[in-house]
Amino acid sequence: MRILALFLLIMVGAIIVSVNVAAAQSALEMQQELSKFTREVGKLTKIKSDVTNNTTETLSFAFIVQIKDSDGVTVQLSWMEGVKVAPREKIGVMQSWIPEEAGEYLVEIFVWESIANPDPMSPVRKAVAIVEA
Repeated sequence: MRILALFLLIMVGAIIVSVNVAAAQSALEMQQELSKFTREVGKLTKIKSDVTNNTTETLSFAFIVQIKDSDGVTVQLSWMEGVKVAPREKIGVMQSWIPEEAGEYLVEIFVWESIANPDPMSPVRKAVAIVEA
């Protein structure tokens, strides 16, 4: 089974809010709590994750960021596909978001084998964004 460790960092200007989590076998614990951060409408938010390959082979994956409003409607869906990470290496991947309206948003991070093959390589990671006017 292919396993990738995923560490989610929500970068808000100079502030970094981290969700310290790892995808792994039963030996590792995962943080269950959601991270929260506050942002202003129109301000760039960088959603960055460190992905670690815990296998002995090079892996390719898709990094997907989905952002939903308080009604559960997806307001942004972006991804990078074909990202490669060498055995036992860690790389950083990032997507940007500029919130257009005030409100509460759910940020979800997925690491899949590919867009065409949505086989999860890591548990979904989540954060809550409070966007202020």
